Amino acid sequence: MKILITGASGFIGKELCKSLEAENNEIVKLSRSKRKGFYYWNPSTQEIDQRAFNNIDAVIHLAGETVTALRWTKTKKEKIFNSRVNGTKLLVNEILKLDKKPKIFISASAIGIYGDKSQEEITEETSEGRDFLAKTCIAWEAEAEPLIQAGLRVTHARIGVVMGKEGGMLKYVYPIFKLGLGGKIGNGKQVISWISINDIANAFKFVLNSKLKGAINFTAPNPITNSQFTKKLGKALKRLTIFPVPAFIVKLVFGEFGRETALKDLRVIPKKLLDAGYEFQDKDFAAYLAKIFN
Repeated sequence: MKILITGASGFIGKELCKSLEAENNEIVKLSRSKRKGFYYWNPSTQEIDQRAFNNIDAVIHLAGETVTALRWTKTKKEKIFNSRVNGTKLLVNEILKLDKKPKIFISASAIGIYGDKSQEEITEETSEGRDFLAKTCIAWEAEAEPLIQAGLRVTHARIGVVMGKEGGMLKYVYPIFKLGLGGKIGNGKQVISWISINDIANAFKFVLNSKLKGAINFTAPNPITNSQFTKKLGKALKRLTIFPVPAFIVKLVFGEFGRETALKDLRVIPKKLLDAGYEFQDKDFAAYLAKIFN
């Protein structure tokens, strides 16, 4: 299969490309940097190398401005929103021009689309939220609607908190916990809907070769609370976790970014993947930590 991938140089993209190439798929990579082995595109200027679309069978769209920042300024929020909406718009417009269109378009999205649901069990049928990340994801997903009208199978991968030794959430908190300075955030009751980097790659491949369409939650079937995350990571690293971070400090220092990430409470269940028969490699968080740190 010939697959066009955006965001191929990111944490998820690298793992996915490696996994797909191991199965003899041909990967075409789009990048905002002009470099060897990549085709150039620039969503902000709506530039794109049309050669990248020659005889492709599928598109996996992962690119977007990182949401991580000390605080979300107006400029940062515009970059987050525009990179996702404009990038998707550009891809969709190019695909619609093709005589031979790909069969499937898989676009990354995020569980942030559900807002903050405070312990409610969330499936793909749950209503969307109203905060910044939710509005961004709603607009992001909506850009692919013309492809549905054109007859393509379109899937929105609503990705949870990605865990891996080389990236995702663990990359940021590992140094803190390794120094013995880790601790729960706020009251620690907020739920983290996590997924391992291995399952991310495998879930994308599963969807690619299935008949699934629409929104799909990319999260492990066993979410954990922030307190559980803290204790399990401390145990895996053999470090104390006695330095809690009060919620008001998170709000004071990180503002809206802190409220919508570290303090957000989302118990997301990957109902569609489970119903379709996907088997997760990493269901238990403690076992996963033991696997990657030992």
